[in-house]
Amino acid sequence: MGSLVLELQRECVDESVPLKSLARKAMLVTQKLALDKQWIESELNGYKELDTPNYRKINCQIVAKVPNQCYLPVELPLELINDFDTVPLRQSIAELEATLDYKDGFSYVTMPYGLQKSFRQLLRNEYEYFFRIPLNRIQAVLDSIRNQILDFTADLEHKGILGEGMSFTSKEKQMAQGMVINVGDNFQGILGDVSHSNVKQSFSNGCEGDFEAIRTILAENKVAASDIDALKEAFDSDGPVLGSEAFGDKVNNWIGKMIGKASQGSWGVAVGTAAGLLTETIKAYYGIPNIAP
Repeated sequence: MGSLVLELQRECVDESVPLKSLARKAMLVTQKLALDKQWIESELNGYKELDTPNYRKINCQIVAKVPNQCYLPVELPLELINDFDTVPLRQSIAELEATLDYKDGFSYVTMPYGLQKSFRQLLRNEYEYFFRIPLNRIQAVLDSIRNQILDFTADLEHKGILGEGMSFTSKEKQMAQGMVINVGDNFQGILGDVSHSNVKQSFSNGCEGDFEAIRTILAENKVAASDIDALKEAFDSDGPVLGSEAFGDKVNNWIGKMIGKASQGSWGVAVGTAAGLLTETIKAYYGIPNIAP
């Protein structure tokens, strides 16, 4: 029988072989060699909790689905554009491959609920928002994954780890220890749910008008001191809210920037959690009751 590694290598350079098939075989190789399978497993099943590698963070356009119309581009305030020009692709390889058959040349990824809510509040409408991604950029992501699997097989071959049929010798397994599929990124999951955090406690603790209490809550949730100072300036600029839950323009823009940081991984809070955390905290400052949906 032939070599499992060389067979995988040959298939990597054959464009007719689906990437999901290559990934399954690469998973088999890592399992048989007792190597870390975290990366290839995430590629096969999707990035459920782990942050995505940089090659999966791609340029996109934000669009709104307007009733009885097509998708319309969203014109963001100039200061927010750079915060929302990329989107992390968390879908599995199979899901990404399936999008390549779309006829209009784009894939539409629904925004997470928390981000949807913030956009509706920021833009004062009830539209549904999406990330619009050109299919050629998704193809580039898939090509990158294929190349990384190919490089992995080349590294195995260089070390003399080829396997016979579906098996590897004890010596090959020993030689493989410590090897990884090098994707050039650290896998740092952004976990956590703030639904029972200090944000909820703030309502009973009386944070209305007390910015130092708000500062403490945000700092405990990893918001940078410079961003907290920027929120104080936004509060001062907008003044009090008058008889509604709508925040002022400066505060809304600040929320948008922070969610942009969460979506890009530069703030250590998941994007789905970020919107709720910020909204609840700001409501606490304004004394707006938090009514659960």
